[in-house]
Amino acid sequence: MIIEKLTADALFVAGFSGAGVVIFGGLYALFLALSFIKTGFRDRFLAYVNYLALCFAFYHLANALYLDFIWQLIILLLLVAYLISPHLIWKLTHATHVQIQAEENLLSSDEIRALTVNYGSAISGKT
Repeated sequence: MIIEKLTADALFVAGFSGAGVVIFGGLYALFLALSFIKTGFRDRFLAYVNYLALCFAFYHLANALYLDFIWQLIILLLLVAYLISPHLIWKLTHATHVQIQAEENLLSSDEIRALTVNYGSAISGKT
């Protein structure tokens, strides 16, 4: 294992890349949530543009800090999880809200079917 000397330039790049990870990760989550609420293409497009910027920031962070293979693998797993998890969280919370409203008789059976058509059957547990 060769230990590389961390230069001031690499530390500067690492600092800005770390800030980019936080900012672009937050913007990705924001625009993805907005795209679920509204059915526009623009918010979903902006979400994935910010996800690509997040990948770019992670790439520069890993290069600036001379990370080994195992750390690069951890970053890759983190990026994949961050791509998938907001979709799963949205699906879970949407199904939960539909189920609560159905139990409180706030929705008719037609409204329940309309709300669950894209997410499987939230009420019966079928996927």
